[in-house]
Amino acid sequence: MSDKSALKNTDSKLRLKLLLGQVLLATIVSAIYVVVAYRLSIDVAERIEVNTNDNLILQLQNAIVFHKEDRKRHRLQKNDADHQHHTKSHHRNDHNTYTEKHNYIYEILDSHLRETFADNLITFKICEKEDCVFWASQAQKTDIKTLFKYIPSTGNSGSLKIQGKRYIWTRPPTNDNFNTTLIRETHIFDTSIEYIIKRLSITSFVTFWIAVWTALIITTISLKRIAKSNTKLRHLATHDTLTGLANRAYLMEELDRVTNQKVDLKSIYKKNLYLLLIDLNKFKDINDSMGHDIGDELLKSVSNRLQKILDKDQKIYRYGGDEFVILMEKSSNRMANRLADKLIFECNQSTNIRGQSFSVGASIGIASFPDDANTPTDLLKCADIAMYQAKKTRKDVVKYILSQKDSEILRTKLRGQIKEALDNHRFILYYQPKMSLPDEKFNSVEALVRWDHPEEGLLTPGIFIDLVEDTGLVHQFCHYVINQALEQIESWRKEGINLSVAVNISPYNILDKNLEELISKKLNSLNIAPHLLELELTESASMIEVETISTVFKQLRKIGIKLSIDDFGTGMSSLAYIKNIGVDTIKIDRSFVTNIANNKTDQIIIHNIITLCHELGYQVVAEGVETKEQLEKLIELHCSYVQGYYFSQPVDPETLVDVYKKSSNPNKDRT
Repeated sequence: MSDKSALKNTDSKLRLKLLLGQVLLATIVSAIYVVVAYRLSIDVAERIEVNTNDNLILQLQNAIVFHKEDRKRHRLQKNDADHQHHTKSHHRNDHNTYTEKHNYIYEILDSHLRETFADNLITFKICEKEDCVFWASQAQKTDIKTLFKYIPSTGNSGSLKIQGKRYIWTRPPTNDNFNTTLIRETHIFDTSIEYIIKRLSITSFVTFWIAVWTALIITTISLKRIAKSNTKLRHLATHDTLTGLANRAYLMEELDRVTNQKVDLKSIYKKNLYLLLIDLNKFKDINDSMGHDIGDELLKSVSNRLQKILDKDQKIYRYGGDEFVILMEKSSNRMANRLADKLIFECNQSTNIRGQSFSVGASIGIASFPDDANTPTDLLKCADIAMYQAKKTRKDVVKYILSQKDSEILRTKLRGQIKEALDNHRFILYYQPKMSLPDEKFNSVEALVRWDHPEEGLLTPGIFIDLVEDTGLVHQFCHYVINQALEQIESWRKEGINLSVAVNISPYNILDKNLEELISKKLNSLNIAPHLLELELTESASMIEVETISTVFKQLRKIGIKLSIDDFGTGMSSLAYIKNIGVDTIKIDRSFVTNIANNKTDQIIIHNIITLCHELGYQVVAEGVETKEQLEKLIELHCSYVQGYYFSQPVDPETLVDVYKKSSNPNKDRT
C-alpha cells in the first residue's frame, strides 16, 4: 500500500473515531442532564410533600393543644358540679381518665382533621406518654400499624415505597406532652415523573442533537485542520526540501503505480516507460572545495533548468545527492535519447553563483519498462548500471543492455569483499620487466596487482581498482602494495638480484599524510636503497591540484624515491605536470604505441614527447610494445625504456626470476 493510500485510510479512521467520540460525549452529556434533572425533580417533589406534612402536623398539634385546653376548662367546671359523688370507685375514675385522655384526640381527628383533610389519604400516630392513638383516613384504615413499622427509628422525614405505593412520612421534634408521626400516601411523584419524562424526553432529544451537531462541526473543523497538516506532512515526506522536486519516496510510489498496472502499456500504446538516471559529474568536487552552500545553490539552479525543458508528461525527481530521475510514460527509445541529449546540453551550460561560473556536466543511464525490468527496484538498478557505464566509458548517455547487469552484479559482489581480501592477503603482485634501449637490458620491473579470488580466479586491476578508490580502503590498499613490493625487493636481493620496482599509486594517495612516513620506515627496516622503489602516479577521474602533487613529490624525492607519470598523453597527464612536478620518468600511453609502426601522426607525437623529455632531463618509457616493428621504431626515435608483451607479460615473482636469468645481459645493479 502506498503512503498516499495509507494516509487516506488513516484520515478515514481518525474521522470515524472523532465522530464516535463526539457522539458518545453527546450521549453522556444528555444522560447526565436527564439523571440530574430527574433527581432534582424528585428531590423538589419530596421537599414539597414534606413541607405539606409539616403544615398538617403543625395544624394538628395546634388543634390538639387548643382543644385540650378547652376540654380542661370544661372538665374543671363539671368536676365542681359533681364533687358530691364520692361514692364512685377508684377503678372507675382511672378508666374515665384514660378514656377522656383519648376522646379529645378522637374528637379533634373526627371534627377537625376529617373535615379539613378529608381528601388527603393520611395516617396519624399520636403518642402521649407512650400511649399511642392511630388514626387513618377511610382509605387507609386497614393495616395501619404495619405501615408504621417501615418508618426508620431516626430522622424527621422521608419517603417510603410499599407494595407499589409511595408514602411521605414526617416526625417533627417531640412535644412536651405528646409526639406525632404523619404518613401520607402521595401521587405527586408519579405525576411529577410523568410530567418530567415528557419534558425531559423533548429536552434530552434537543440536547442530544445539539451536542451531535456541535460534535459534527467540531469534528469537521478538526479534520480540516488535520487534513491540512497531513497535506503539509505528506508534501514534506514526498518532496525534497532543497529543490522542491518530488523525492525518492514519491518516485517509488509512481513506479509502483505504473509497474502494477494490469494493462500492458506497450500493447496499447506501442510504447514503454523510460527511466533516465542523471548523475552530475563534477558536483562532488565543487561541493567539497567551495562549500555546501554553493553546492546547494548549484543543485537548485540545475534542477530548475532541467524542469523547464520537460514536457507535461515527463516528471523529474531528486533521487538523492547529485542524482536526478526522469520518468517518461508512453515513450520510445528515440524520444528518451532525444531528451537525454537535451539534459546533457543543459547540464554542460555554465551556472553563475555568487559571481562565479560553474559547469558540472552529467552522465545519464537509460532503462525501460517492461523491456529491461519488471519491478521498480530492478528498473532503477538497470538505469544505475547504465549510468555507471556512461561514467566509466566517458560517454554522456548509455542505454542499459543485459550484459551490463552481469558486470555490475560482479562489481557489487567484489566491492563487499575488498576488506576481506586485504585481511587475507588475496591481493598479489605480478611483475613486468622494463627493458632499456637500445641494448635491451633488464634491470627494473613494474608491479601490477592481481586479485586471487577464490571463485572468480585471477582478476586484473581494471576490474577492481576503481572499486578500491570508491571505498575508504584506498590508503590501506596502497600501503599493502608498497609493503609487498619492498619485501619482494628484499627477497630478490637475497638471491643476488637487484631490481628496482615501480608501484602505481592513485592521486587519492597523494592526500595520505602517512605515506611518506610509511615508506621511510619500511625502507629503513629492510635496509633497502630508496632508488630501488619507484612510484607511478596513475590516471584518475578525480583531479588533484598540481601544487599539492608537487609538494608531496618533493618530500618523496628527498627520501631518494624515483617518481614517474603514467599514461602520459591521456586524461590528467599534460605538459603542466612536466613543467611543475619534479619527476624522473614519463611513461607514454600504449594508445600512441599501438600504431606507431605505420601511423605517421603517432610517430610525430612520440618523437616530440621523447625530445621534450630528454631536453628536460626525464627518462621515457613506452608502454604496450608487442611487436618487433614497434620496438625498432622506438629505438629509431631514441626512446629510453620499453615494456610490453614483446618481452614478457606480467608474471609471478618466481617466473620473473627465470626471465631475468635468461636475459642475455642482466645487470646486477642499476644506479
